[in-house]
Amino acid sequence: MADIITHSTGMPPQLHLRTTVPCKYRSGAILGTGTYAVVKEMQHIASGHTYAGKIINKRAHTNLRSISNELRTQLLLPPARPLLRCHDYFETPHSVYIITELCSGGELLRYMRGRNEIECIGVVRQLAEGLVVMHGAGVVHRDLKPENCLVRGDGSVAIADFGMARTFDPDLGPMTSVCGTPGYMAPEMVLRRGYAVGVDLWALGVVACFMLSGSNPFHHSRVRPELIASQQAVDALLEDAWRSSPWVSATARRFVRALLAVDPEARLTAERALAHPWLAVDLLEIYFAAAAAAAEGVTKDAAKIVGPAMVTPPESPCATVYASRIYSDEKPGEKPLR
Repeated sequence: MADIITHSTGMPPQLHLRTTVPCKYRSGAILGTGTYAVVKEMQHIASGHTYAGKIINKRAHTNLRSISNELRTQLLLPPARPLLRCHDYFETPHSVYIITELCSGGELLRYMRGRNEIECIGVVRQLAEGLVVMHGAGVVHRDLKPENCLVRGDGSVAIADFGMARTFDPDLGPMTSVCGTPGYMAPEMVLRRGYAVGVDLWALGVVACFMLSGSNPFHHSRVRPELIASQQAVDALLEDAWRSSPWVSATARRFVRALLAVDPEARLTAERALAHPWLAVDLLEIYFAAAAAAAEGVTKDAAKIVGPAMVTPPESPCATVYASRIYSDEKPGEKPLR
């Protein structure tokens, strides 16, 4: 993937895309569509392997630099199971193709409703492991949400969609652009106080709370930023979320609260999140203990602790997420990978 070519397609100089004969791949079913791109199954003809191909329309996409940024980010990140793997990339006169592993389970959002606490631990742990890798490489995702996390056929989860990602150098000071998805943006971003990798940990806390309680507690924060301006306001929203899920353990609630600290300096890092008692537990031990309790009739809430495997999708989609569109105040061509 180190080929460099000279071309006049308008792609910025940070990353030159190779030209590849399109018939190297055979396109298949459409997996998803967006404003500027469509995702299809792509079969590599020579090997027979099937991948996912994100096909970006260069004429419709006004910020070609962001395409280059997404590719550079994926190539910068080391191979890690919690991150979506990029296998190939190339361009034609009208499109840019990003070929990644195929995650047959689709978006994590489809699997979030009706999950038990063990399943939540497994998912959040994988996301935290992915953030450890990303932040260790100096990359901030900036748009972590269930729609940007994919489920593989074996039930494991991969962080995807690096279009908003940026590299971060503490010596250059905090980032200031407001971008991402309303309801998942950290207070320091929404209130323009400057931010760093902590915005990803805030988003992880929102995802964890969403999985545990069935709803995003900050779905109105885009229009009412005061809801995340103080710790007291955040704690009040969390209390409302837990009322609908009284079976959520005290350890899980403490974990979410530690991620949703308004002060980013008080927030857990990705490494500290992994070491938190809620994620550091032995899942098999919990599973068998809960199963034994259920068998003996000790608790009626065992079904809330032990339930269907992650690979089994729910019958209905997850609860509605407010404002699932992404937002960015960055201008086209502004602030490339930094």
